[in-house]
Amino acid sequence: MDENQYYWEMVKKKHMLENFGITLIEIGHPGISPEEECICKTVAETAEQAEILMHARADIEEVRAAFRAKAHWVGIWEPRECARIVQLAVQRFSCEIEVHLHNDFGLAMANALAAIDAGASVIDTSLCGIGERAGIVDLLALATVLDQKRGIHQYKLPHIPQLTRMVSLANGYFLTIHQLISLNPM
Repeated sequence: MDENQYYWEMVKKKHMLENFGITLIEIGHPGISPEEECICKTVAETAEQAEILMHARADIEEVRAAFRAKAHWVGIWEPRECARIVQLAVQRFSCEIEVHLHNDFGLAMANALAAIDAGASVIDTSLCGIGERAGIVDLLALATVLDQKRGIHQYKLPHIPQLTRMVSLANGYFLTIHQLISLNPM
């Protein structure tokens, strides 16, 4: 895929996430190249509703201006442990608390809900939970739980099949029987 196609694919995906109701999108990665940084900056400028966070080269003043406490867990906590640590972070730091929860023991969703209850303001998610090792919190499943169980109707659940098709087409990831919520949202 050439640079121009890559740009338009990123813009398309960003707009699909905005249409779903996402208000914060992280693009890029820590090892971003100068070319990717340029594309990411251009994509960020097309945001219509969502705030864009971008891994990029930044000087220390830019980093201080955008401070947010981010906890990165290795996927071995139980929800009670997660809640306790998030509560401590909320009490200790006067900024947003963001958590990044891996699914090594299959507890990422339970930990995400515990973190929300404990005061975390941002939960890192990915479409279909795709991520390093066992993945992270599945955006689509979390959105469905928040909608159906917590009455938080921020997300447009009818967009879920379109988003899962996009994931399959983009990277060849196909849903398993355990991810049927993504195929048929409530």
